[in-house]
Amino acid sequence: MKAKKPIGKMTRKRTSDEFKDQALKRAEQDGVALVARDLGIAKTQIYAWRRKRQIEGAVTEKERLKDAELARLKRGYGALGRGERLLKKSLGVLRGETLEVKYAWIRRHEADHAVSLMCRLLTVSRSGYYDGRDRPAPPRAQADEGLLKAIERIYDDHKGQRLPADDLGP
Repeated sequence: MKAKKPIGKMTRKRTSDEFKDQALKRAEQDGVALVARDLGIAKTQIYAWRRKRQIEGAVTEKERLKDAELARLKRGYGALGRGERLLKKSLGVLRGETLEVKYAWIRRHEADHAVSLMCRLLTVSRSGYYDGRDRPAPPRAQADEGLLKAIERIYDDHKGQRLPADDLGP
């Protein structure tokens, strides 16, 4: 029979909090396996440190920023819900209008409300709105605009007097 070797007292390697913090930061960037191999510690040790930090409530700066952003979005969502209800009530007037009228209304209120929300409430496609907004006016609309300017010029020249029909041109 073999004699049993006396088991000596195992010593634990104590690591500072600063070391743990740096190891956890590196593990976030480079991965747990690589950091554990570089530092000569077990992967499970890094996972244990991470879990302990989470339990203690130690929140990293990145997590604080995420939480702040989430809180800001939640506040904005509440305001959006109130604005959406008001917008729905007032858009009943526009529901039977032509696409041009709806698109003009959306363009006029782009700064106040989200375009996607207005398009959804007016039952128009967002891509159609952007496509129409960026497209130049059709030739007929350009001709009408030119004719309107000519009429306004003639009216201003005559200051409310009776307008001769031949001034309008062919």
